[in-house]
Amino acid sequence: MATIPAAAEFSVFPGRDRTLVVGRGRLRLAVAGRSLQQLSVGQLAAFPGEAHVTAEPDGGVVQAVNVMVERPGRTASVQVLPVTGPAPAAAALVLLSGGASAGSEELDTFDAVLSAGAGAVRGAGALMVLISIEEGQS
Repeated sequence: MATIPAAAEFSVFPGRDRTLVVGRGRLRLAVAGRSLQQLSVGQLAAFPGEAHVTAEPDGGVVQAVNVMVERPGRTASVQVLPVTGPAPAAAALVLLSGGASAGSEELDTFDAVLSAGAGAVRGAGALMVLISIEEGQS
């Protein structure tokens, strides 16, 4: 998780790919060589870790899921999906909003479940980030 309270430059992580998913708030994101992006809850931006990136919250503190994988050899697939019923399998699931449970445990906003097999997490009008990591890809 990343908390972005004010306009700032992101740290540089050479050799990594990054995906940022807004979980709370609105964010203006500027990635070198690209158009300015306006992101709100559930929207994502992917960029190389060595890119010059600046972010500015629009109207308050932003919380975001921050996924990083090391290149070469790994790729991340990051999806944001509404889930009612059993969630698909994923390396990690993060609850952005709504209700969800893992077994008998109720999840809170921004709780993560690692190595979630299909149906291990159940959503009830949930918005979730599903993260899968592939080895041997670049």
